[in-house]
Amino acid sequence: MNMGNTQSQSLVASMQATRANFQMQKTTIDAGRSFEAKSLLVDAINVNIRVDEGFANRVLNDSLNDKLNAMFQEAGMDTTVDSLIESGLDFSPEATANRIVELATSFFGQYQTNNEGIGEGEQIEGFVEMIKGAVEEGFAGAQEILEGLGEIDPDVQGGIDKTSDLVVKGIDDWASERAEQVATGPGEEGVTAI
Repeated sequence: MNMGNTQSQSLVASMQATRANFQMQKTTIDAGRSFEAKSLLVDAINVNIRVDEGFANRVLNDSLNDKLNAMFQEAGMDTTVDSLIESGLDFSPEATANRIVELATSFFGQYQTNNEGIGEGEQIEGFVEMIKGAVEEGFAGAQEILEGLGEIDPDVQGGIDKTSDLVVKGIDDWASERAEQVATGPGEEGVTAI
């Protein structure tokens, strides 16, 4: 049964249909006043509440997915929420932080080329300051977007905070490793796993 053009309209129509159903059942019970009828009414209300709550959750989830997909498209990203979920990509704080650190530190060679006039130790310090600033901005922007979508679940917030802490630690570890290489002489570059 199509109750509206949008999911919101369908939810409102479903609630109105439930209310009409409740009023009809209440009228029947008022006429009979039997215990069995009251029990059936309570059961009917419970079933309708569960169905409507499930429908409301689907509407909210679809709305969130639509907003995220629109943001991806606006940012020029050729991806969707569903494709990210289906990709099997590990979104744990550790894996996410590791990807961020690897990407951020991969630009050090270009930073060195652009700052040839200073020593490598100063290059490391300047680069770390720059990428930490960019990471902080990125996390602040993501936090703002998530807050704009509604209240952030405490577990999700905990994951965000842990990821941020791990990124900072990963950058610091990378900087320490690079500084040690400078002190001991040329060696192999590497990214410290988190």
